[in-house]
Amino acid sequence: MRPSVISPPRSSRAFSLVEVALSIGIIAFAFVALLSLLPAGLTTFRRALDTSICTQISQRIVSEAQLSDFDVLTDRTKLPASGNGQEYSFRMRRPGTDDVLIRYFDEQGNEIVPSIPGKLSADENARVIYAVNVRIIPRVNLPTGSAGFPIARAKAEPGNLAQITVQIARNPSGMELPLNDGDPDDPKKPERNLWKPKGGIDIFTYSAYLGKNQ
Repeated sequence: MRPSVISPPRSSRAFSLVEVALSIGIIAFAFVALLSLLPAGLTTFRRALDTSICTQISQRIVSEAQLSDFDVLTDRTKLPASGNGQEYSFRMRRPGTDDVLIRYFDEQGNEIVPSIPGKLSADENARVIYAVNVRIIPRVNLPTGSAGFPIARAKAEPGNLAQITVQIARNPSGMELPLNDGDPDDPKKPERNLWKPKGGIDIFTYSAYLGKNQ
């Protein structure tokens, strides 16, 4: 009978405490660098989303204006008789209403129409993300190119061209936005009837020209 041979125990090497600590330190350093990029990425994503939704809202409002009667849209009955009218502007109301100057939209760009005219309920107010202000200049001339710019110089007949400016504020907190007003006939106030910039609130501005269909 052959005697059994007992193998010596094999030594197995494990990670030392120092090596584990170093590995955790390297991983933590990498994660800190990645996490520092997260706020910038989220801000860029939110900005891109806001731009997309605001463009959609502005296209809807301009389309509504295009479908409106030009004389009603430009409030021709109240236009000043003197001057060329380019110094005169007013805030456009929601079509079919007499008192809605500011329109409200939710996070998906759907309009929130108050169940009680002129007043948002608590539930409706909680859904508001975007507020919209629309300004109309009822008589303008088409912008023309400078010398050498290859476009035809086109001028509209007085009162047959209007400019619509759509301001969309990302204002979920419902902060009151100050308005540029002053003398409506002051030509040095091109920003009249538009919201003033306010810290912490992004305001997107879009403009279009509407011509009268002869």
